[in-house]
Amino acid sequence: MMMKATVSDTSTGKVPLKINVFQFVQTANAQLAPMFPYTDPGAIVPCAAAFESDGKGTHIGYFVHENVVDEIVINYANTGRMRTGDVYVGPKEHGVGGDSDEAYFAVQVITQRQLEEGEQSEAMAFNCENCGTEVYRYRYDETEGNVGEIAGLSALPTIFGSNSFALNVNANEDLRTCKSCGHVSRPFPLHIWGWYDYAFRTNVARKAVEEFEGAIAS
Repeated sequence: MMMKATVSDTSTGKVPLKINVFQFVQTANAQLAPMFPYTDPGAIVPCAAAFESDGKGTHIGYFVHENVVDEIVINYANTGRMRTGDVYVGPKEHGVGGDSDEAYFAVQVITQRQLEEGEQSEAMAFNCENCGTEVYRYRYDETEGNVGEIAGLSALPTIFGSNSFALNVNANEDLRTCKSCGHVSRPFPLHIWGWYDYAFRTNVARKAVEEFEGAIAS
């Protein structure tokens, strides 16, 4: 099964691209990893995610995501609450993740179209594990992580913003302490979501491109 999309390439115009979803998630380093190297304003950005729960208490993590653009979700394979083949458009503010007492796995493609102009704001909210009260919200826009294109390398601001959100939550116990019930929630399991790896590797790749181009020019 192939994931097909048409994306904008400023050098050649419209170029049809395709990729095998299951092969892509095998090597993807983050949830919501862009499947094609186009994340600029106006781009259609298919992203992949792969989850699994053993049903025995594995802490997957949960957050609420707010976006000003629609996100279209295709379930390529799912043994959880959603069915394989389900397609839906989620609300602008929606929950993501969540622990489960039943074993399941899921491979999804989440597609959003970046705004062509204007501020594209997003937010991540962390809720109390005990009572569900929101205890922390992190808001960001398309400038998060200075993700402008460098030498053909582009990056998705959503992942940089998500990484900043998770690092803040994990570094500060006060951001995990509920003002309603006093419960201190567990740190967010960033290793499952991979956002730090994506941001780290993106920054290394950009530095490497700049070094490479400098070596050529010298």
